[in-house]
Amino acid sequence: MAPHYQDDDIIIHKLKCGPYDNNAYVIVCPQTNESIVIDTPPDAAELVTVAKATDVKAILITHNHMDHIQSFAEVVSALGAPVGIGEPDAHALPTPADFFLKDGEEVKAGTVSLKAIFTPGHTPGSTCLTMGRRLFTGDTLFPGGPGKSGTPEKLKQIIDSITSKLFV
Repeated sequence: MAPHYQDDDIIIHKLKCGPYDNNAYVIVCPQTNESIVIDTPPDAAELVTVAKATDVKAILITHNHMDHIQSFAEVVSALGAPVGIGEPDAHALPTPADFFLKDGEEVKAGTVSLKAIFTPGHTPGSTCLTMGRRLFTGDTLFPGGPGKSGTPEKLKQIIDSITSKLFV
C-alpha cells in the first residue's frame, strides 16, 4: 500500500476502517522502519498488514469509543506492541494498557516522536498526538468542528481543549 504522506522524516499510512470509515494510522520512521499505530477500529485487517511490514513500537488509542477500539484484541495480538491510552479511558479496553498517555510526554519509534496532548471533552481521556505540524485528533476535532460531546459541560470542555491546547 502506498503511503498517504512521505518525506525524509516520516511515512504516514492512513487507513479507513469499518462501516464508519474510521481513520487508523501507521506512522513510520523512514530510517529505521520502526512505527507507531494509532487506533484499532473495526475491520483492521489492512491496518495489521501494513503495520506488520514495520517494527511496531507502540499502539496508541486516542479515546475509548467502540469505533476506535473494536479491533483492539485482534491488532494487539497480531502486533504484540505495548498499548498506551489516556488513563481516564483505560477502563474500556478489553485488556489493561501497558502505559498511560500523559500530557506533553512523547512516544518514539526511531526518529519519529509523537507528543501526547490531553484533550478531554469527547471522552474523559481523549488524547491527540502531534509531530511538528501534523496532528492526529481521534474525535476531538474534525474539519467541521469539535467531536460529539453529549452535554453542554462537555462541549465547553472540548472547546477549551481545542482552543487552549490545539490552537496554540
